[in-house]
Amino acid sequence: MSTPENVTCACCGKEEAPITGRVPFAEPTRGEVLKRVGATCWQSWLEAQLKIINEYRLNLAEASSRELLDQACRQFCKLDETEGESLATGPDKARELGNL
Repeated sequence: MSTPENVTCACCGKEEAPITGRVPFAEPTRGEVLKRVGATCWQSWLEAQLKIINEYRLNLAEASSRELLDQACRQFCKLDETEGESLATGPDKARELGNL
């Protein structure tokens, strides 16, 4: 059972310390991440996020890039109920976003 200081992480299923840093997403993703993701898995996400930004050549000033990153975070952290959906990847997605 989790204590007020800990969260049961949706990503790994373990009880973990909560995130203490900044969560740069809009609501409702920000709130869900803070309630349902532990600090260790959040750190793993931050590393994966950098790779996603670079692979897709995301411009976070654009709404479409922010939406893609939000979707990737929700998928990585297992915040969505839908299983089996995967994020489109590679140069085709980057072209679709106008980044190639």
